[in-house]
Amino acid sequence: MGNFIVAGIRADRELVRTGEFSASGTAKRVLPEGESWTGAVRISCAFDNPSDRIRFDRHEDFVESNNKRLPFSEGGQFIRTPDRHTRLKAGDGDVVITAPKKFQPEWVKAIDIRTLGLAYYGDLERSTPFDAVMTSYASPAHSASREADGSYRIVWILPDMLLRRTIWVDPERGFWPTRLLLESGVKSNGEIAWTKETETHSLTLVNYLDVWLPRQLSIQAADRSLDLELDWTSLNTPIDDKVFTVDGFNLEGAKRVMNLSLGSPIIERRLDLPDGLQSSSSPWYVRNAPIMAVVIGCIVIFGALVLKAFRRRPIP
Repeated sequence: MGNFIVAGIRADRELVRTGEFSASGTAKRVLPEGESWTGAVRISCAFDNPSDRIRFDRHEDFVESNNKRLPFSEGGQFIRTPDRHTRLKAGDGDVVITAPKKFQPEWVKAIDIRTLGLAYYGDLERSTPFDAVMTSYASPAHSASREADGSYRIVWILPDMLLRRTIWVDPERGFWPTRLLLESGVKSNGEIAWTKETETHSLTLVNYLDVWLPRQLSIQAADRSLDLELDWTSLNTPIDDKVFTVDGFNLEGAKRVMNLSLGSPIIERRLDLPDGLQSSSSPWYVRNAPIMAVVIGCIVIFGALVLKAFRRRPIP
């Protein structure tokens, strides 16, 4: 039964091909010293799963609970495509392009919508894509049962990690997990006692254009929490390619496009120069090589004439 449910999850996620949504809510962090920070979260996302492209903008404004420290904000704009990752951190002047990499800076937190109800909190914060999350569900389930409400309860036990993972899946609503529970255990005399709930995830769904999609997400963990409400604006319709390029960013305040994917940093574009001096491929003096050649030629000729005149001056 567990394999049937996992296969159903994969099959129904194939129905979510492209889409756009915004989300808003609150996040909370608890530091080891006991301080807590609460922040307002705003998200805008566009994705094209068949071409493995995602655009994810996130902004968070945090306030410390005891008002002992100054508020702070973090976030920015991020694009993942098969050949490159592009990001612009809020407040930075550089758009940064890198080769595809497994992990992104902490502020990115780009959520692959298909992973909700499956991915751990850490996976969501590391921008882990759907296929990578699903690898952890490839092992046989420890148990599977049908609940009174018609959902399925599937349990995996990961003894090396002393972790028990349980998901509740509704096959009538797109095989989405409506709940995820992670429990840690203590091993004694060869037996594991599950003593602590480390994470709980709950997902509320909505039928949008005959496809079931996440509407509300709530995650509670020991040191952090996240509550989001999603508003869908499109599904399975073409998305403008510009959205997945630097030109789709809000570039206000940005000065340069830096490409780090080729080993040595290259300035692809100067955003603080007039339009006629911008380029996505080469510096302005390369693009204007004919003009530069004339200018340099004039300088050389002028220098030669000055030198010739100087040599003809009579020696006193």
